[in-house]
Amino acid sequence: MIFSEYLDSVENTEQESKLIEQLGMIKDGAAWVVRIPLIGKSINALIALADSENIEAFKQSEHYSYLKDWNVTVFDHESAAISISPSDKIKGKIAKVLVLVGAAMLLMWLCRKFCCNRTKKEFEL
Repeated sequence: MIFSEYLDSVENTEQESKLIEQLGMIKDGAAWVVRIPLIGKSINALIALADSENIEAFKQSEHYSYLKDWNVTVFDHESAAISISPSDKIKGKIAKVLVLVGAAMLLMWLCRKFCCNRTKKEFEL
């Protein structure tokens, strides 16, 4: 289920207050995660949801756009136990970044290997 659909389904119900309460409990432990690229804004959005009065107020904030496309797995409707994971769109962005980082590391390794071998040969002559 998409996170925006989940929020629509629990809005103005008993699960809404339970969700906000549970997110409030993880808020303090997740403060350092906000600095991680790609997912930091989404974690910050979860913290904003925990700080908001209700889901309607959260939907009006700029943080809503960072979470609306994430996937949600609901384990227990009564206790609002959920698992939030990146959607395919977000996984694609993460994969692109990892490919770029890997390519840059490979290029640096090849340059270092080429330059080091060349320098050794020049000194041997």
